[in-house]
Amino acid sequence: MTRKLLQVLPTADASIARFNALCQKLYWPALSKIGLTPKSTDAHSETLLRTILLRLLANAKHPNVIPHLQALFADKDKNPIPADLRGAVYVRNGGETGFNQLVELLVSEDAVERSVVLRSLGTTPDVKLVDKLIALLLSDKVRNQDCIYPFIALASNTKAGDALLHNLTSRWNEVSKKMPTMMLSSVIGSLGALGQSKYIAAVEEFWKTLSPESRQPIERSYQQALEGIKLQSAWVARDAQSAADYLETVNVA
Repeated sequence: MTRKLLQVLPTADASIARFNALCQKLYWPALSKIGLTPKSTDAHSETLLRTILLRLLANAKHPNVIPHLQALFADKDKNPIPADLRGAVYVRNGGETGFNQLVELLVSEDAVERSVVLRSLGTTPDVKLVDKLIALLLSDKVRNQDCIYPFIALASNTKAGDALLHNLTSRWNEVSKKMPTMMLSSVIGSLGALGQSKYIAAVEEFWKTLSPESRQPIERSYQQALEGIKLQSAWVARDAQSAADYLETVNVA
């Protein structure tokens, strides 16, 4: 739900800041009560709640949570990161240095670990790193069966849509050689998460660059993606201002 609400405000930075402040106000008291770090006396429900709250507060960029997650990453060789926290920890290890550190983890034989790393790489807001990620996916450093994960993350990343479509258009031959048809359908289908109206024409233009032979096996996914973009952009057009106006009335102090 948090991601969906943020997609209503894809370009309203002031509103996103207020939304993050609201999330911090709502969730931090609960995390403060159970503590940032696990205790031997924790009930199972407290362990689950801590994971959820850390993820929510990491998304809201809470000033106490971000350093905590970064410290977990820095100490991962001595104290392995709990599996249910890896996604939140990896996403918060940002910037080019963090990107390169995550790439080093792709040598893992654990398929779940690789999928978490690749999804995390797809959350970058840096256009240059999006280009670098696509290049990485098309190299022999990423297994063919793992390529789908960052594409799905990039399509849901409100900062990465333009770079994603540019790379798909300019490098489609490489992408289609790297991935089987079923995965290509998933890549095209994931474009439905692009929630802004400008992407309707952009995806249509991308589709025109494909040969009839390339289109045929993935056409259903294309139609579904286009419909998804239209539905989400209509939702944004209808509710973005109302959501921004509501946030102005909320006390986030």
